[in-house]
Amino acid sequence: MENMGKTNLLMLIPWMELGGADRFNLSILEKIDKNAFSVFVVCTHPGENRWRDRFEKEAEAVFVLPQTHKPEEYGDFILELIKTRNIHAVFLSNSYYGYYLLPLIKCTFPQVAVIDYVHMEEWYWRKGGYARLSGRSECCVDRTLVCNHRTEQVLIDAFSRDPGTVETLYIGVDRDKFDCRKIPYGEIRAQYNIKDNCKVVLFPCRIHPQKRPFLMLEIAKDVIEREKNVCFLVAGDGPQLQELKNQIRRQGLEKWFRCPGEIARMEKAYRDSDVTLICSLKEGLSLTAYESCAMETPVISADVGGQRELIDDTVGRLIPLGQAETDIDSREYSREEIRAYSDAILDILADREDYAALCRNCREKIDARFSDEIMIRRLEQILTETIARVRQTPRQVLPGSAMGLAKNYLEVYLEFEEASNPRNRGEDVNLELKRIANSRLGRLLIKVIMKLRINKLF
Repeated sequence: MENMGKTNLLMLIPWMELGGADRFNLSILEKIDKNAFSVFVVCTHPGENRWRDRFEKEAEAVFVLPQTHKPEEYGDFILELIKTRNIHAVFLSNSYYGYYLLPLIKCTFPQVAVIDYVHMEEWYWRKGGYARLSGRSECCVDRTLVCNHRTEQVLIDAFSRDPGTVETLYIGVDRDKFDCRKIPYGEIRAQYNIKDNCKVVLFPCRIHPQKRPFLMLEIAKDVIEREKNVCFLVAGDGPQLQELKNQIRRQGLEKWFRCPGEIARMEKAYRDSDVTLICSLKEGLSLTAYESCAMETPVISADVGGQRELIDDTVGRLIPLGQAETDIDSREYSREEIRAYSDAILDILADREDYAALCRNCREKIDARFSDEIMIRRLEQILTETIARVRQTPRQVLPGSAMGLAKNYLEVYLEFEEASNPRNRGEDVNLELKRIANSRLGRLLIKVIMKLRINKLF
């Protein structure tokens, strides 16, 4: 089946969740010229897929393979989809499975272009994360796009990528949607009972160890000691949200926090905030930084990834990282790092003449270089050029006799993923329980159970 006159694009993604990478994927679907491109979406990893309806609204079709197929069947399904829908290009974004399928795709369809997008390198996860996979997959990838120049250089220096095959394509932001002149002030403040004269620090992210929410808590405590008329608005969901709420409650800080989880209209949250805080251990170039600047809300950010390509003293503050990147979820923060953030917050929140200038600079910087219109038009150009080049001179990744090797490469990945999943190995559940029982917290819990004789209940 072919859409006459259109370029058919297969987007391989892990899931449709609430995150910056997923919002970027959705932005592509929303903004791409639908008179020229038809996009088919395939999800390859288990997830709640809370944005599925939004993806389905924009895509030609959406396939969530974990809901319909066994992992060993994914490859055959995707290859058949490429054949029957006459796919011209595969756009790969954060699908770990997708990278291991690439040799098979290229062996079977050498005329199909492959473009991947890398948001960041992650040294704490699988020796570089998606950047490592992209770097090592050069023979199967026709073009790699990255969200910042730092990651571009990592691919070249650490993974020996040919500089001519890698390009920085800034994600950008929807300037029409994120425009403070179009958003009435006060809706979020009224909804969450925040007074108009209260200074609001927005913490917009997935509540995950990578974002260091417990560093945010320490920063907040330091700010509150010096400025009582402040509120920290935690806008996001994630695996550590409940633990964060519990800590806020235990420390008696509820008065200074609002933790509503995901906020559907984030532009309203930026509009009602005075400053945005991003203290992540790792970022590529965060979408929240783009959105905040577009809404004329200054940003205080960790100096990680490509953040400095947007954030500087003209639009906020950059704070040096005081932790090793590999120390993910370590909660031992230096006093110097905590104070650097709190000083920056209080400095920007003070009644200073240059606050209005910071706000103006934020919007001007977005208008000049970081709109999603610039991103999508350049992406369309890259897709068109790459497809034409690959069709003219398709690369033979492996000889036909090596097809079995490509299949084995994928099978090894599947075996590893299955073996590393404790749910698939009953004996590992017992091992994990033993590990917990032998931990400091586990031993303490056992003592309490024995002392209170709770074990008699079982």
